[in-house]
Amino acid sequence: MKTSLVILASVLLVLGMVSVAFADLAPTQAVTATVTVQGVVNIDIDSSSVVFGNVFPDDLNDKVPTDGNPITVTIDSNTAYVVKTFANQADFTPLGSGSLAASNLKWSTDDLTYSGYVVAPGVTIKSGTGSGNAQLYHKLTVPTGTIADTYSLPITLSITTP
Repeated sequence: MKTSLVILASVLLVLGMVSVAFADLAPTQAVTATVTVQGVVNIDIDSSSVVFGNVFPDDLNDKVPTDGNPITVTIDSNTAYVVKTFANQADFTPLGSGSLAASNLKWSTDDLTYSGYVVAPGVTIKSGTGSGNAQLYHKLTVPTGTIADTYSLPITLSITTP
């Protein structure tokens, strides 16, 4: 009986070692999770117009808008961006027969240094990464001799990734 117990214990011990050996040799395989996060760029503009109201021609004094100045551009982005502005055409569109060049409308991001509007592809007013704001100020020169008329000029603000 003692011999039978020793044999049984030996068999159990060997089986335990064999199962451990098989457990260590079990096949494994790694899995990799992959995701591509897309870049998102958005702008929100707080005013849809820049209004100068009624003005007189004068080469010496720039006119300041009565409404929509400055325009605040809010940027929401998780990637690098470039914000540009440009006039959609080279001249204001008159209601009648007047003429006023787009370059007479000037813009600034600091209300100190102004530049005349140009047509596309425009000029960069802000670039960076992440979210933020930009201010866009305007002034208008109405040269002496400009015909009395109502003028309009479409302006575009765009945001792109570089």
